[in-house]
Amino acid sequence: MTLATFTYLVHCPSCEEPKMVPRALSTQPAVFRCGKCRNYFFLLRRRIGPSATRFPKKAGLVRTTAVTKFRGYYGVVERTLDGYDVMLLDLNRQPLTPRVHMRRLDQIYDYKQPFRKILKDPEKLTRLIIGLQQASRDLTVPEDKKPKKTKKTEASQHELEDVLVEEAGFYTAHPAGDRTADGRYVLEYTTAPRKDDPITKLNTLAWLNRETGERGIVPFDDRARSIKIEDKTFYLLKEIDTETGVQNLLSTSGLKKWMDKNYAPDPHETWNQVLTFCKKYVYFMDPESYYVLAAWIIATYFFYNMSTFPYLNPIGPAEMGKTTVLRIARQLAYHANAITIPREASVFRSVDAYLCTLLNDEGDNIINYDSGIQDIFNSGFQKGARVPREFPLGDGTFKTRYFDAYSPKMITSKRPLPDMVDSRAIKLFMRGQPPKGIDYGQYEDELVDLKTGEALRDDLYVLRLLLQNKFIEEYQKINFYQEQKIRGREALLFKPLVAVVRVFCPTRLEEEQIIKAAMQHGELRRVSRHALREAKATKAILAVLKEDHPKDFDKLQEACRDYLAGKPKEESLLQEIALTNKEIHDKYTELFQSHIAPRDKGYLSVEGMSRLLQQTMGHHGVRKRVRTIIIPFGRLIHDVLTYELYDEIGVEEPETGEADLLPLMAPTTGDKTKTDVSEEKPLAAICSDCRFWNTKECVEEKPSLTTPTATYARNCSGFQPKKRLQT
Repeated sequence: MTLATFTYLVHCPSCEEPKMVPRALSTQPAVFRCGKCRNYFFLLRRRIGPSATRFPKKAGLVRTTAVTKFRGYYGVVERTLDGYDVMLLDLNRQPLTPRVHMRRLDQIYDYKQPFRKILKDPEKLTRLIIGLQQASRDLTVPEDKKPKKTKKTEASQHELEDVLVEEAGFYTAHPAGDRTADGRYVLEYTTAPRKDDPITKLNTLAWLNRETGERGIVPFDDRARSIKIEDKTFYLLKEIDTETGVQNLLSTSGLKKWMDKNYAPDPHETWNQVLTFCKKYVYFMDPESYYVLAAWIIATYFFYNMSTFPYLNPIGPAEMGKTTVLRIARQLAYHANAITIPREASVFRSVDAYLCTLLNDEGDNIINYDSGIQDIFNSGFQKGARVPREFPLGDGTFKTRYFDAYSPKMITSKRPLPDMVDSRAIKLFMRGQPPKGIDYGQYEDELVDLKTGEALRDDLYVLRLLLQNKFIEEYQKINFYQEQKIRGREALLFKPLVAVVRVFCPTRLEEEQIIKAAMQHGELRRVSRHALREAKATKAILAVLKEDHPKDFDKLQEACRDYLAGKPKEESLLQEIALTNKEIHDKYTELFQSHIAPRDKGYLSVEGMSRLLQQTMGHHGVRKRVRTIIIPFGRLIHDVLTYELYDEIGVEEPETGEADLLPLMAPTTGDKTKTDVSEEKPLAAICSDCRFWNTKECVEEKPSLTTPTATYARNCSGFQPKKRLQT
């Protein structure tokens, strides 16, 4: 079997150099390089047998089958079942023209002979090429295929008049719903069908002028940059279009209600309707959970003007109603968007453009999501969290664009969420069975249909426009530290919910239920905080001091009481005590892991205790005969306050929040009163870098762990306590 059986002989269209082409490649779109002139030439896939690409073996002026190079292009003619096709390619083998069909060969040349004979005759082949060149003059290059010449302009300096300093006469607003900075206008986004084409929708903004009471709607096209409301121009911060993916916007009937200037739903009646809606479709064993769910749903309509907003986490075993809670939120929550398998780009783009309330029914898989999704859930509870992305420009450079990740989020799960997300969420425990005779499964079809909650949802959108300013004012008045003795993360999570019941409910019953849920949530969080290894290690240290070093424990108690009273003594805070790593570990084992075998995965070894105390908790270790841990009183007091170990240290829990105790001011003498805060100087604060208690000699003002007004040492690594108490 010869080589010719598997190859064809082709010739370069530029220099006529012969080249052997495998038979398999001759039937596929392929590019070949000439070994003489180093140019590339192209063969199209043949459509009818080998005769379209085979070449005569006799010598003479032979070329590739209807492929020729002229005027910087490749001209290609290919035989088909009913004629020939002509097409132009550039030198990079990219099509410049579409395939043009020639039904008869005499449209190119005069002879009506088989194509194979033309290739054998040099004279006829030359005329074919000439005819092809003439025919190609009528084939124009498409506009999108022409190379675009971009002229790079140099950056120039502008005049002072080009800078806009005064903002009178216009506003900037988010098109998905916003409130102007001066509180004059409130906007809400929806879509409405065109009058001449009801299938096509228009973007629509419902607006309210709080000063005059005027209201109306403004339709605009996709990706509009500005709109006119009354005599003011509103520049839109985001590009928005009608393909939102959000299905529970303000309905057409809701727009009709809004156009009636006298229409204003009663807030308390609307609250009762939302609460009744929740009680109808889902069962909670804890009555306060209904109030938390109803308040959270209403609060989503005001989230954009708050600095933080809590997540909601329905948690419980299978078939306990977690998905039902999510469907209730899909019916009533603000711009609800249910997602099952989220992707990073879809999440932050939908939140950025449409301010969606994200409903995720796969919370147990968050730990398996990619890092971008986890970052969005970790940081999306507070305003200002942005996701940067790079977009290529035409000149080869990139432009950074930022997307907002802040929005309300509901995440259902069977188990606790990851720590970072769990600390930002209010838990709704799904447990227990409903009373006999009540079947919640009969309402499944109603919850799927968004028409079920449309009227109530429209009233919530209208109340958002009417009560936006009142809600913000009430939200700013709330002080959990002074009113309810609730501090920390619980105060941050439940503050929007309390603002809702104060605006929508005239009685205190609803607020009492929310406060009760906040206290229970705080107690649960305290229990979980006590279960941390750092808290257990602090308990073990306190137990060792109490049993083996009672004098030092009494001094620590006194220093802690002085600190809680607002009169810390510098000498007490800077004292240190040295304990061996072994005695701390023995007490830790006695208290928390006596039932755990040393080989068990959850057992904390002596080496693990040393790493925990030094690397995680920041205590200083010294290697003598045995490993010794140096523990400053100030740092130990800080750990006691962090993990709320008041019973373990034997002091009463303060009635005020930790933020009210710091900064620690020097005591005043003589006629100087405490009202002169400008001349007072902090005695001590905890450094945000090294966590040492610093003295009054600290001069550089930087935020500390406990208060943004405290100061700490300029060189933390060189700071050494003045006294050390050895045992």
